[in-house]
Amino acid sequence: MPAPTKLFDIANGNGAVIGGETVTRGTLIWYKDNAAKNKVEDQFALAYGYQTTVPNPLFGQNGEPATIPNPQSKATFFNRQLTQYIKDIVKSSQVQAAAAATAAAASASATADTDLPL
Repeated sequence: MPAPTKLFDIANGNGAVIGGETVTRGTLIWYKDNAAKNKVEDQFALAYGYQTTVPNPLFGQNGEPATIPNPQSKATFFNRQLTQYIKDIVKSSQVQAAAAATAAAASASATADTDLPL
């Protein structure tokens, strides 16, 4: 696959080597360059409410400031939010499938009750 000409591309990641391990089942986000990756992460962080500083739990003690640098990096935030988004989609689909199966079972039971003699 040729390198992306846009900010990023999403591709089958099978065969990619990450940390010495060959990916056998994966999806890869491939960025055009570092500037593209930073832009995507920045926009994602903005959309999902990343804060560069967070409230300091020690505020007021020994002159501690009200806020501190966020201990979660923007890159980690991006990865966690993307993971959560995918998890939410899978979970929602599973719940919908279970609800449909329950409704189908109730309908089949009701149909059987009307079709069968007392």
